[in-house]
Formats: sequence, structure tokens, C-alpha cells
Amino acid sequence: MKKLKIALICGHVHRELPSLKYVARSLKKDLDADVKIIGSLAETQRTSYLLKKFSPHVVFISQIQEEVTRNLAEYLHNSGAVICVLTVEITYAKKNIDWYFNKRLSYTNLVDFFFVAGEEMYQDLLNITDLKKSQLFMVGSPKMDLNFMEAKKFMKRAVFMKKHGIDLKRKNLFIYTTFFGRSENYINKDESFKGNTVRAKRFYRAFRSTKKAYLKDLPKLARDFPNFNVIVKPHPLEDDRAYNKIKTNNLYVVQNESFNNTLDSVDLALHWNSTVSTECWIQGKKTVQYSPIRTYNDMLSEFRVGNPLLGTYPSLVKAIRKYTTVGLEKKYLEAQMNYLRNWYYKTDGKSGERIARVLSKKITKVPKVSYPQRYGLVYAAIRLLEKLVGVKLSRQMISLVKPNYRWRFAVNNYLPE
Repeated sequence: MKKLKIALICGHVHRELPSLKYVARSLKKDLDADVKIIGSLAETQRTSYLLKKFSPHVVFISQIQEEVTRNLAEYLHNSGAVICVLTVEITYAKKNIDWYFNKRLSYTNLVDFFFVAGEEMYQDLLNITDLKKSQLFMVGSPKMDLNFMEAKKFMKRAVFMKKHGIDLKRKNLFIYTTFFGRSENYINKDESFKGNTVRAKRFYRAFRSTKKAYLKDLPKLARDFPNFNVIVKPHPLEDDRAYNKIKTNNLYVVQNESFNNTLDSVDLALHWNSTVSTECWIQGKKTVQYSPIRTYNDMLSEFRVGNPLLGTYPSLVKAIRKYTTVGLEKKYLEAQMNYLRNWYYKTDGKSGERIARVLSKKITKVPKVSYPQRYGLVYAAIRLLEKLVGVKLSRQMISLVKPNYRWRFAVNNYLPE
């Protein structure tokens, strides 16, 4: 059989690239495929250019909910490519599942293989979407497999602390925030929120309101725990500038840092509603969940069963003092194990092999592909400008013409050809 060409499209370098590299290694080894990682979705014309240039037979994308990826999936489908979805979001707030995967949208014609982490998502997709069993494959999570396989390779505490200029003698309280969001204008316009705009706005309003509460409490935490390092690791999609404005001697912000590099340095992790809690559980790291605005407690997912859920600042202080000294109670540890079994098929380091096995069995001949040109003179000018002044300056110049263009995001997620 002719050699397969496979492209994996990376939406966000810090969030997705490590696990995509892991999958790419499996695809190269087990399928003897020609594999490239393309980034990023922040620049659709560049993505289209690179796809046409490489002309892959199989393409991995991270989701098919939002309009930009649905349009991309249609382009891939019309080009003859096999479309694989490998989700970035491997778990979610269960009460919002019916608009996270919008019941009003069809997904079945936009995907050939949908790879899911575990039983929980598999059943949800069958119950809520029009995806068929023949399209769904439970393989585990490459992201979690990296957590399992490469723990010994994670950045050591002393190296991490030195890298960020953090006092090695103190205990570390990590705050993993998830306060990224969508503008109301985006929610009104994007197809993925069709029929669910009121609920979606409330969901992202919760993010913004909770972030304000966290920003208010962070200086107090640094003050009340002067012998701790308070280390904020914002979500990769989150704007970190507000955190950088907090001026205390023992508070640090590590935005552009791999999550895995932080794990060895964790004494206690604090989160609101984040999958990083499950990654901590896999490595036996203690977590607490802080929800300072009780109005939004109904949005919190089942993560709360695996750690104490704290609703007031005094209760948070008390919990930090307790759990930096002793371990979590048995009921939380048992809940963690149940959660991990339900959401993650296996964390055995073999999800990449399982993905390759599915493709090997299902793709019996190399598809014929022909990618129409989906970029024009504007992109040709941008490529020329990039060659002349570099990636960063060219994107800054674009933002002068297109004020809504997120040049920082584009630069941070740029992958060389």
C-alpha cells in the first residue's frame, strides 16, 4: 500500500503539542506513515496552505463543535481526506454536556473516526449526538498517557524552582486556573452555541466572575501564607496579564510552562473546575477545589467528589493548613479512582498504539485526495511579510489592519513548516 500521509492539527502549542507528538510517534512507528504536525487553527489560511502543500490522506483535528473546525472538517471531507477527532477536552461539566455537544447540530458527516478517552464520553456521544458506534473508538487519552509514562522525565522540583526564581526551601501551593472564555458576541454568532446562547453566556459569565474572586483572594493567600510559594499556572487559553499585576514577594505566575513540568513541585494544588485535578490524582498529588461564588456551584462537575469543595476564604485557609500537612481522606481517594476508571479507558501508555491499530484495520487503501486552494493574495502577502520581518513582527503588523486579530495567540502557537 502507498505510504499514508497524516497531519495532526495543533490548536494550542502548550496545551496540545506534547500529546500530539506522542501520537505522531506511534503513527510513524506502527503505520510507517509520513506524519506532520501543523499549527495553528489561529490562522485558517495558513492551515489551508499547509494542508494543500502536504496533501495528507488522514487529518486529526481537536473537535467538530465550533464553526472554524466544522468548516475545516467540511474542507477536509470535500478534499477526500479521512477525518479523525482526537479531543482536547477529555472531560467536562456533565450538566452542560447537551450544549457542549449541541443536540441541534449534526456531527456524523464531519468525522470518520472519533477517538474518546473513556466510557463516560463514549456513552454521552452515543446518547446526545448523531455519531454512530462505528465512528466511536475508546482508546484512552494520550494526554493522560504522557502523565503516566513520562512522570520520571518531568522537570524536577529543584530545576523548576531555579528556572522561575522560586524559593526552594518553601512549600508550594499551586493554583491552576481555568478562567478563559468566549465573548458574548462570539457566542451569539458561532454555530456551536445555536439554541444555547443563554446557558453558554451564563457558563462563561461564571468564569469571569470567579476569576475576579480569585484575583481578590490571591494577594490574601500570599499574605496569609508568607512561608509558602503561591504559584499560579493559568490555563493555556487564559489571559494572564491580570495575575502579573499582583505584586507580592511570594506569588509567581508561570503562564508559558508545561503542566507536566509543574507536577513534581506540587505540595497542594488548588483549582476551580479543572481536569488538572485528575492529572494530579494520577500522580498522587493532593488537590482542593475552591468555589468562592456559590451561585455557580451547580456548574461544577464531578471533580468535586475527589477533593474537598470549599466555598469561603476562611475554609480555604483552613484546608490549606490541613492538607499541606496530612493526606486527603479515604473517601476522596476512592472517588478519585472511580472517576479515573470511568473517564479514562486506561492510563497504560498505549493510547497511541490503539489509535494506530484502528487506522490500520479500517483504512485498507490510501484515499485519493485533492485539496482545493482556500487562500488568496492576502495570505501570499503575509508569507512574504513573514520572510522579511519574522513571525512576531509580521503578526503585529497584521493587527494594525485587523484590530480583532489575536497576534499574541498566533505567535505563541506558531509551528514552523
